Amino acid sequence: MSASGRYGETTARIASVFAFWLVALFAAVIWVAPATATDNPIILTESGFLQGIVGAQVNQYLGIPYAAPPVGALRWLPPKPFGRWQGVFQATQFGSECPQTGGGNENCLFLNIYTPAPNHEIRRRGRAVMVWIHGGGLTAGAGSEFDPTPLVEGGHVIVVTINYRLGMLGFFAQTALDTEGHLAGNYGFMDQQLALRWVRRNIAAFGGDPERVTIFGESAGGLSIYSELASPLAAGLYHRAIAQSGAYAGFSDNRVQILPIAVAATTGNPIVESGAALADAVGCSSQTTACLRAVPAATLVAAQGATFPTIDGVLLTETPGEAFKSGNFNRVPVITGTNHDEYRYFVATNFTLPVDNSQYANAFATVFGPGQAPVVPPTEGVDPGPTRSCWHSPREEVLCPLSTPAASRLLNACRAGVDAISTPRA
Repeated sequence: MSASGRYGETTARIASVFAFWLVALFAAVIWVAPATATDNPIILTESGFLQGIVGAQVNQYLGIPYAAPPVGALRWLPPKPFGRWQGVFQATQFGSECPQTGGGNENCLFLNIYTPAPNHEIRRRGRAVMVWIHGGGLTAGAGSEFDPTPLVEGGHVIVVTINYRLGMLGFFAQTALDTEGHLAGNYGFMDQQLALRWVRRNIAAFGGDPERVTIFGESAGGLSIYSELASPLAAGLYHRAIAQSGAYAGFSDNRVQILPIAVAATTGNPIVESGAALADAVGCSSQTTACLRAVPAATLVAAQGATFPTIDGVLLTETPGEAFKSGNFNRVPVITGTNHDEYRYFVATNFTLPVDNSQYANAFATVFGPGQAPVVPPTEGVDPGPTRSCWHSPREEVLCPLSTPAASRLLNACRAGVDAISTPRA
């Protein structure tokens, strides 16, 4: 996997706490009447009854299936609602994570709900709801990796964490699949939107307010937030948005990762491997859907590299950057930001320090692709040393002129109510 792919996969795990605590800017404590007590209430959802885990401070409802398993003939199709289960579903353990390096299962479209306890108290209105979209470079991660207990307790909000399809199973443009007559390419984003629709229809049963939903995410989760802001199909599914460190794709003119679906399927570019090449790599030189749907998930995971969404013309009609520039996006209040120096970790793990002036161009090309000239050249005659490499803060110095601040400027130009945050040394 490329360094840029590793970037998204790792950042989700080292910066998630920051994104969770941004809720302090958005969440309001609502008047609560004294609660009555029951042991473990049964909750009615569109799929049937369920029970969770009742705690002293937080109730948990884990592993709730929001979509039919996208397996077999349903692989690389838009997700379908789960339907109904029999009896009382015991929402007491996490569902499987989606296929990724190290494991996972294609039957992975689950969500988890965390509510302040007791969740059956009498209230004038439902609690604010926050839906967490995990990071991981669109190739790794799961909702179960994040424990929102401090956020639920401190913010008096309901938090929902979700799984969505990853890697080739979630973001794959390939001509035979794309011409089957269904929405194609961005299957992971389709999953996110189906989960948001599930929340809208069902969260009131858990004490939530479906008219006060905030989506928030970090790294690839942040890119997902920008993409959901840009998606016409996501209109009305949320009311606020928080994106941290998500502008690494879709905002740069000299580093194009989000391609039109036909280009991504046939030719790709130096950063994005084409769907045709990926099909060849997993043994489907015939390029047929039958062959592709028979490939084991582990084989797909092993073949995939850096993963990005595509402009499919329906769910995404343009990149997030283009949508913000044109004003064609969902107008809700937004918090957007990044971490100062957040790329230091990847410089340290991918290169022998110090990265001096003579090594800078090659190192830059390793991360940003061949033929890309450094945006910020090193100072002539000055060795940056091990503590201040040439990339000590590329989110500001290299990418930021075209990414996070660009996203903030474009949103502000459209009066989207954006707050931009850069946390020092996070």
